[in-house]
Amino acid sequence: MGERMKLGLMGGVLAAFGVAICFAKPQTSPSISIDPAKFPRAGTVDERFQSYNIEMVEVTGGRFWKPYASNSETTTTDKNVPAGQAAD
Repeated sequence: MGERMKLGLMGGVLAAFGVAICFAKPQTSPSISIDPAKFPRAGTVDERFQSYNIEMVEVTGGRFWKPYASNSETTTTDKNVPAGQAAD
């Protein structure tokens, strides 16, 4: 079989598959509704609770937020070095 014939056959199969998908009826499944207000209470959280999100860049040693400008801090020329840490 020649290359052109293989490509033509493959194109025909893909076109037939595309037409079959367009005319196929979607399967309907019964809808499920969830009402969280009807769930039993698992526990309570104190209103004084505070949370803190740790970003992966902070775990690996980078800076997530741009630090505020400070006159007392020494500045480094390397932007990949976190403030207050040595470049080595």
